[in-house]
Amino acid sequence: MTGQIEKFLGQGAVRALYGPMNLFIIAENKSGPDDSLALEAGKFSFSLLERVSCAPKIFKRNPMGLMDLTPQYDEPLLNDMVEAVLATKVPDLWPMAAVAGTVAQAVVKFMASFPETQKAIVENGGDVAVFLAPQKKASIGIRLGLDRTTLSHKIELTGDINPFYGVCSSGLGGRSLTTGVADTAMCLAYSCSIADAAATAVANACRTENLPVIRKPAQFIRPQTDVPYLLVTYSLKRALTLDEAARAIDNAISLATELIERKVILGALISAGGLYNLVGFSSVSPPVKLA
Repeated sequence: MTGQIEKFLGQGAVRALYGPMNLFIIAENKSGPDDSLALEAGKFSFSLLERVSCAPKIFKRNPMGLMDLTPQYDEPLLNDMVEAVLATKVPDLWPMAAVAGTVAQAVVKFMASFPETQKAIVENGGDVAVFLAPQKKASIGIRLGLDRTTLSHKIELTGDINPFYGVCSSGLGGRSLTTGVADTAMCLAYSCSIADAAATAVANACRTENLPVIRKPAQFIRPQTDVPYLLVTYSLKRALTLDEAARAIDNAISLATELIERKVILGALISAGGLYNLVGFSSVSPPVKLA
């Protein structure tokens, strides 16, 4: 494979394309947009896909049982993925649930390692990693579903509270595989790896009994999946009723609340069937607001 980089000169931004990886990278130094750093980050990202390429084989789950999940690998990125899912304490979560967030986080940390960096943002298929120096701010937009073209909410982040953040989403459609019915399950955390794993877990929890769901083994939808025998949501037989959507969202909110209480994530927003609810965000200043 050969990596490609699209440059947006003067904006401190590039798009890095390498196999299935599609990253949008933004860099800023004390003088403003940093084209050079964004370009170097794009080149650096190409090495990450190779570093995690063995993950599907290592982490493959089979019907005979699960491997012992411990951060025992020579590759730090694999350990980050394991630690992220272990932090959720959700037993049916698997390390590849955190791969996109882990890659985005690694690129952001690469940029943050340069003393002049003031802001670094990496978007990886809807999972966003952020670095902010003190007094720097960033606004991350949220959509209530992949089919929505407009933003419904914004999260305002500041480097005065924490330098690193992850804003990750999971749900029906796109690259996500889920056992639930969430159109969007978004989680905010100080770690993008953890936010990615948590978003998958919360999306999976967005379900209840007797929903009009067609489920199929994950390998039917994505042959190379790391969870080939897991029954995931393939489609809905009909639109959810408001009661069905509300009950499913309540279950997802329950898990998100537990993760917030254990300080795994900072907040979550879940949407399904035309409804949405959110919890947490009290540690973010200002909190989530309507776009």
